[in-house]
Amino acid sequence: MKTIQELDLDLDYKISNQENPTHIRYPIQSYPSKIQSLAPEKHPVIEDVLTGIKGQYLLFHPGLSTYARMVVMNLF
Repeated sequence: MKTIQELDLDLDYKISNQENPTHIRYPIQSYPSKIQSLAPEKHPVIEDVLTGIKGQYLLFHPGLSTYARMVVMNLF
């Protein structure tokens, strides 16, 4: 596995000297009743209420659930 320095990416990043990892917890307001996976190629724009983040999954208002693959494409 390559380190971020070894990757040939044009990214603006800073490397922390912090030895302990930072734990980020995102509250989850509600879990979807039915899981529905969405492909960014088919749904490039999603306009819905984000109710939580669980690992690599974005949880949206019930009825629209996960947008896992390539989430980092353009979140904003």
